[in-house]
Amino acid sequence: MFLLGWTAVLATFLGFFGTVWWPLDVLADWRFILVFVLILATIASGLGYSRVSAVVFLVAAIVNIYLVAPMWLNDQQPLVSSDRVRVVTLDVGLAPDVRPAVLEWVNMIEGDIIILANAGGTWTTAIDQLEVPYRVVNEDPGLTGGTLVLARNEIGATIEPVPAGMGAADVIVRVPLADQQVRIVGLSVERPVSASTTQERLIDFTAVNVGVRRMSGSVAVVGNLEASRWSHAFKTLATDLTNSEDGFGYVATYPAYDPPIFDGLVGIPVDHVLYQGPITVTNRRISPDLGTDHAALVVDLSPAGG
Repeated sequence: MFLLGWTAVLATFLGFFGTVWWPLDVLADWRFILVFVLILATIASGLGYSRVSAVVFLVAAIVNIYLVAPMWLNDQQPLVSSDRVRVVTLDVGLAPDVRPAVLEWVNMIEGDIIILANAGGTWTTAIDQLEVPYRVVNEDPGLTGGTLVLARNEIGATIEPVPAGMGAADVIVRVPLADQQVRIVGLSVERPVSASTTQERLIDFTAVNVGVRRMSGSVAVVGNLEASRWSHAFKTLATDLTNSEDGFGYVATYPAYDPPIFDGLVGIPVDHVLYQGPITVTNRRISPDLGTDHAALVVDLSPAGG
């Protein structure tokens, strides 16, 4: 535990230097887990190893607590009506045939708009076979980076062209909500494995952020970002946008499997919903294990006064 504690201290402070070397940005994803490691190391060191080490471990734990606290302390904007559109985002990845499990689950929770990253074109057949009340909004997922958009039959969703300069966005779908139209930008990325791919992701995130902030009205960016809220990459995309995590606590989306009792506390939250405009998030949760690498993220978007 003593060596683990010092490793956690090193990871805590190196995580601030993600702009210097990309692996350090990955360390920032584990801040919530580091809190528990450092608290245990503080107790163990205080009881026997070294009180000096215990103080260092405690300081590092407090640093991480300060960074994760907004997930509980920050609030979403207050809603102004009970209208809502339920959005589900899921990276189906390279999982085996998960279509029945996914479609039956989203129907059970009454999802309205389903954004499926890395999905193939065979979902239409599954929809017909299972007789679920959804339709494919974008008929050719190959033109949208493999991202498929499904909508509940009674939802009037339409696809918009991705503006020039926002090529990193897979798809934009317009959805009615009360007396306004909400644009939902579907975005999914691969985790960088080198300095060059890290730089490419930063360029893409910057372009999407600029493009979204230029849009009028309500806009939500959803998808697998392969980054937590503490990474430099995430902050590049999230600048001036509201994070749907605020007020809902820590909920990990990767990996999808979560040991019993822990209830979403094991793993890291890399799937996100960010938004701007007169909307708010009134409900946020993840799916059970549907056989995919990531858990699905579910948010309810409602009108707000902001």
